[in-house]
Amino acid sequence: MAPRKPAAKKAAAKKAAKPGPKKAAPKGAARKKPAAKAADDVPAHIKYDDVPPIDRRVEGTVKAARKGAVVFGVDEAGRGPLFGPVVVAACALPESIPQPTVEVVKDSKKLSSEKVREKVYAQLVAVQGLRYATACVSVQHIDARNILQASMDGMVSCCHALMDTHGKTIAAPKKKKSTAAAPLNDGKPVASVECDLCESTVAECSTEVYCVSGTGTSKPKGPAKRGSTRAATPPFHALIDGNRIPKELKCTATSIVSGDACELSIAAASIIAKVTRDRLMHKLAEEHSVYNIAANKGYPTEQHRALLMEHGACPQHRRSYRPVQEALKLMERRLALEAKRKNKRTPAAAKPKSAKKPTKKAAKKPTGKKAKST
Repeated sequence: MAPRKPAAKKAAAKKAAKPGPKKAAPKGAARKKPAAKAADDVPAHIKYDDVPPIDRRVEGTVKAARKGAVVFGVDEAGRGPLFGPVVVAACALPESIPQPTVEVVKDSKKLSSEKVREKVYAQLVAVQGLRYATACVSVQHIDARNILQASMDGMVSCCHALMDTHGKTIAAPKKKKSTAAAPLNDGKPVASVECDLCESTVAECSTEVYCVSGTGTSKPKGPAKRGSTRAATPPFHALIDGNRIPKELKCTATSIVSGDACELSIAAASIIAKVTRDRLMHKLAEEHSVYNIAANKGYPTEQHRALLMEHGACPQHRRSYRPVQEALKLMERRLALEAKRKNKRTPAAAKPKSAKKPTKKAAKKPTGKKAKST
């Protein structure tokens, strides 16, 4: 038999085996990077301490975890403005993109000039194999649902439109005397889906799918036969700018805080959404010229707010936003004051005087000398 250890030695051995309390890292010390996750583990939410340079790292992680996955970036433009719809875009990039285009999209946050954005947009949508969808969510929908839910609805609409049209030849909306499909390389919308949730006369809620030459393919009709090698529907994954994922989304997704600054597909979607909305604002500016929408794009600048207070709100102003509500209240007070002034200016109708009956005057009795002489 082995000799027994004394009790003191046993206690010392147990103490040595127990891990001590973790020491707090000193302030300013570099944090250790977390261990790399398995290839099949795609995070649902990402928030970087320091935003990395723009690339396709998350997209690459998704494609490594799911072979054949179709990944698209999603972003919106126009959540802050008081005027006009919010536009959402989803963009699926091809495997290879010209390096000059990649370098231009990297500086998407610095594209402050509208002319520069238009040039980058033209260069981006000219990339062969690019596929994207835009959703225009109307003011009526924003006021009914609130801006956050309206943006989520637009994201769902865009993602589902890209999923539904993947691998299909997309037919153009029917014209008056033509039903031919639009070519896939003209940069014009080739499919459109209107929103059933609201009715609006200007800038209707709609989703438009765009594709560049080489992305449209014919889909075989009928069920797959035994032994056929038809490709199965690929898994879809959305990379969404922000910290929320729509509940109604029918595919997996990852939300990335400041995603437009670090993920290429999200940056591309942000440029597409911004340019699409700017073009729409120019059209609406022609109908509502008093608000200088062509310059402020509907954002609450000092000039826009002053014009809003002066002229009141138009149908394209968002009633759920406080500055617009204040302008509406001010206009109601003005109308009430004007009504009071009009009532004071117009004199009350004169009442007809009742005809008085003629009365006989009583004869005065003569007094003084004249009375005596008589």
